[in-house]
Amino acid sequence: MNPGAPVVTLPAVEFLRHLSGRVVPADLLADVPDAARPGVASARVTF
Repeated sequence: MNPGAPVVTLPAVEFLRHLSGRVVPADLLADVPDAARPGVASARVTF
C-alpha cells in the first residue's frame, strides 16, 4: 500500500454496479478525493 495514496471507501454494491457500467447514484463519487476521482470514475470491469 502506498502511504501517500488517497483512501477511497464506497458502498460495495453500488461500486460493483459502477464497475459493470450500470446506472449508479449520481453522488456515488462525491466523497472520493479529487486525486483519485478520475481513476475511480473511469474504472470498468467486464463481469
